[in-house]
Amino acid sequence: MNIEWPKDTYVLIPSYKAIGQLRPFINSLTETVPKDHICVVDDASNDGTYEFCIDSGIDCVRHHRNRGKGAALRTGFSHLISTKGVDRDVDNINDSGLLRYARNDVIALRRDKQVARSDEATKQSSTHWILTMDADGQHSPADIPSFIAESRKLPPPGICIGARDMRPRSMPVARIISNRLTSLILSVLTGRRVADSQCGYRLYSAEFIKSVQIEHNRFQAESELIQKAAAKHFPIRFTGVRTLYLKGGSSHISHLLDTLRWVAAVGRVWFGLTFTDGKRGS
Repeated sequence: MNIEWPKDTYVLIPSYKAIGQLRPFINSLTETVPKDHICVVDDASNDGTYEFCIDSGIDCVRHHRNRGKGAALRTGFSHLISTKGVDRDVDNINDSGLLRYARNDVIALRRDKQVARSDEATKQSSTHWILTMDADGQHSPADIPSFIAESRKLPPPGICIGARDMRPRSMPVARIISNRLTSLILSVLTGRRVADSQCGYRLYSAEFIKSVQIEHNRFQAESELIQKAAAKHFPIRFTGVRTLYLKGGSSHISHLLDTLRWVAAVGRVWFGLTFTDGKRGS
């Protein structure tokens, strides 16, 4: 796929024990995205993810211990926004919002070529957009142009989320029921139509990301971000994407337990945004 890649857009891939799917996915992704615009957060996989990224010339940040997808997103956002034009010294980030950097939980690892970029090149490629994709290869690079097109629309979105085909021929029935239910709950709580609450294929604006703090360390963080985008009046958009379920992939989700965790997390965020933040006038 030949597209002119925007210099202000980076791809962020949280990864946990997915090396079998990550290898072919990265090989496919680099046909569209330049290697120096891809960042993998290795959430203590201990499966060769870091070594593969370094050997492939891919920027990689590694957690010492497994912390969850939300923590991996927080680390990746902080890393990309800080080192791609805001502040090149990762250890000096001390923002009161999202850019609190967990120095003791993370090792920032880059190839010498990437560290040695000129200051001018860094300024020219400051991060305005971050596209998140899952490491298991279930997000098709062929859908990237749709996200890029959304970033150019006015007003620009705070989040653009991939909307998958939720019919039994495309998605397991249990996933359809779960997704429709959680999407309905978020639609009611935010006052926005949420077409697909669980898709991790998303485009985030750096402006939005810098305005919030991600509180949850696990997958609930993605719903938290929808709630906070709505509360801060950022546009939330959806774009159709392919629905892929690949053989050999493994899920780290316990449906009953994680559903209960999701309900509790969404409830806490809603309460905080409705009452605590509301009383502070924010």
